[in-house]
Amino acid sequence: MKKQPKLTLQRYQCSLARLFRLVIFSLSVISLQSMASVPFELASAEYVNQPPEVDAGEDIVVGVSCFVDPYELSLNGSVSDPENDKVSVMWTVENGPTDVVFTNPNSVATKAILDSYLNGPFQFKLTATDGEHSVSDLITIEMLPTPGAPPQVSAGGNHTVIVDEVFDLNGQVFVPCEPQIEWTGPDEAQFTNRREANTQVTFSAPGVYRLTLREHKSGEYDIAEITVNPKPIEVTPLENGVSVMGISAAADEPLYYSLEVTEGAFDVWFMLYGGYGNADLYVKRDELPVTDNYDCRSVQIYMNYEWCHIQSDYYSPLVPGIYQVMVYPKTAIRDWILSPNSY
Repeated sequence: MKKQPKLTLQRYQCSLARLFRLVIFSLSVISLQSMASVPFELASAEYVNQPPEVDAGEDIVVGVSCFVDPYELSLNGSVSDPENDKVSVMWTVENGPTDVVFTNPNSVATKAILDSYLNGPFQFKLTATDGEHSVSDLITIEMLPTPGAPPQVSAGGNHTVIVDEVFDLNGQVFVPCEPQIEWTGPDEAQFTNRREANTQVTFSAPGVYRLTLREHKSGEYDIAEITVNPKPIEVTPLENGVSVMGISAAADEPLYYSLEVTEGAFDVWFMLYGGYGNADLYVKRDELPVTDNYDCRSVQIYMNYEWCHIQSDYYSPLVPGIYQVMVYPKTAIRDWILSPNSY
């Protein structure tokens, strides 16, 4: 009978090592077989790019006590991207003023420059783009005047003036900011400075005119009605038998005189003579004569001698009264003499 080999410690350790390698090899084979399908699964999975996240900021209500051109409105949006991709941004006007300028439209934090006051509401849009997706958000803006005393504009009330008279306009404007003032009126009104509440105006013709004082920022205005009368006529009293020397005037600018004729007078006559130029005499009792309404119009008796004679009949004297005389220059006159006589 053959003896069995004796199992020594060295042989035992060798057997364990073989067994361990066998187990490792078996596990490796199993792992490789299991992983054989992994590349296929990774290849079949699809990558999805997430869009950016955009926030244009909370809606804004601006209390404006004084609108200053231009007005700066701060905008503070935020943009993020889940994959941290590079994102471009752009601010635009969604609805509202077309004259808005963004200091940096490609920055989430920027300023909008407004050239005009708007009560609103109006909207700005912040758009973010990552090359594949474009996402936007809106912010609503409303500009409101802050509480306080309401704007007040006064044109100074109604007045009566004379043609070519320099008249002081005393307008008043009360607004919570620097006003934008303008006077407006018809072509006959000539203003010294339309942009000042307190200014001067002259009128070139008689009439009734409406002048408007307006404050443009608030829209408030007031109207003054100005009645313009013709220039008052200056009448120089004459003394019976006393001549007036050195009469001069521009063409078509008449001069007026008056002579009181008392009871018992039968004749009154006026003579205009000497000097240079050409003029006529018109006379009417108790009212100013005009070229188409008079009691007597002068007759040229010799060269620059104009004669106007009113006489009664032989049985009754002249009607007493104030006999008004108009010297009407057809051309410019200089150094004429007017002699009145009543007897």
